[in-house]
Amino acid sequence: MEVHHSHHHGQKRFKDYLSEFFMIFLAVTAGFFAETIRENISNKEREKEYIHSMISDLKTDTSKLASIDNNYRIFIKYQDSLMKNFKLLEGNFKVSLFLYLSSLAGYPDFIYTDGTIQQLKNAGGMRLIRKRPAMDSILAYDAAVKEALIDEEELDKKFYDVQNNRDQIINFHLLFDSTGNSKDPVKITQVLNRMQNEKVDILLTHDKVALNHFFNSIHSYSFLCNLVKLDMAHTKTKATRLIQYLQKEYDMK
Repeated sequence: MEVHHSHHHGQKRFKDYLSEFFMIFLAVTAGFFAETIRENISNKEREKEYIHSMISDLKTDTSKLASIDNNYRIFIKYQDSLMKNFKLLEGNFKVSLFLYLSSLAGYPDFIYTDGTIQQLKNAGGMRLIRKRPAMDSILAYDAAVKEALIDEEELDKKFYDVQNNRDQIINFHLLFDSTGNSKDPVKITQVLNRMQNEKVDILLTHDKVALNHFFNSIHSYSFLCNLVKLDMAHTKTKATRLIQYLQKEYDMK
């Protein structure tokens, strides 16, 4: 009788399979963690890049807003003088009134430097801002700018209204002819002084209703200039504080 023997030397035992499984598991896990670490490092670098760019935009805004505030101060001062001396328009030409009328020729509009924040919004970059207070502060600044720009839009509408009223009252054709459309400030000053000495009437009409409409439009326009000036000052304060906060939070001096 033949005796058959089992041959086990070519077969793996269960613990061998278990060992291989753990080795593969550890390799995959280590790779996952390594990739996660690399991604976190990359995200941190991108976050700092965004913050650095945001600070640069904010500095540009603060510079613009400082200049705008200074221009509004001058314009509002002239507008106040124009309203206080409005009755002089019905008399003879005054050089000072010509200067005050120049405050109705335009206003310093604010061009928002929003390149970085648009990237953060459109490219999903907000998720990279891991510090929630920093993200909230950036969005709060963006909201403050948008509110200020809404008031600026109202100022723009009133600007065209005051221009229309001004053009129905002031005889710019007379001023144009008198100065010969010269750009020479010395010659312009000489001509204006002569017009003042000769008591030239520069009004197209002395109608009380038309003049009152003009005054009302100046008053409304000046009110909105003051409002927008306050908005821009508030925006500048928020921008300055945000710069300081981000520099401190991200150690960017």
